[in-house]
Amino acid sequence: MADNTQEDKLPEIETWEQLRYHIHQTQGLSVDKDDPVMVAFILHKVFLRDYDSMLQRHNTALTTVIGTAFKGLTEQAQNQHFEDISGLANKTQKIYERQFKLARFFSVFNVITIFVGVLVLYYLFTK
Repeated sequence: MADNTQEDKLPEIETWEQLRYHIHQTQGLSVDKDDPVMVAFILHKVFLRDYDSMLQRHNTALTTVIGTAFKGLTEQAQNQHFEDISGLANKTQKIYERQFKLARFFSVFNVITIFVGVLVLYYLFTK
């Protein structure tokens, strides 16, 4: 595991007084609250808040876009699945109807064959 860098050890600084105290503790310098360098602190804080706000808006937008895309893909996949099932059902129905017609034909054919066979046997045994 990597060692902590100096940035990882920095305290969270929210106010000018905390900043002035931190500079005094770490650098041994006294900074007046009217010092122009304090403007950098203000600009940094404003930038961080604006950046955080932008990241939150970006996160919300991405979540919405990805959620919508995922939902759309899911609905599209479901529709494709239903179309596939419907197609298979139609094919199955056609196969069933064809098999039913063949079975009906062979049933009639078997009945006729049996009837003819009985007549032939009757004719042969009665003669």
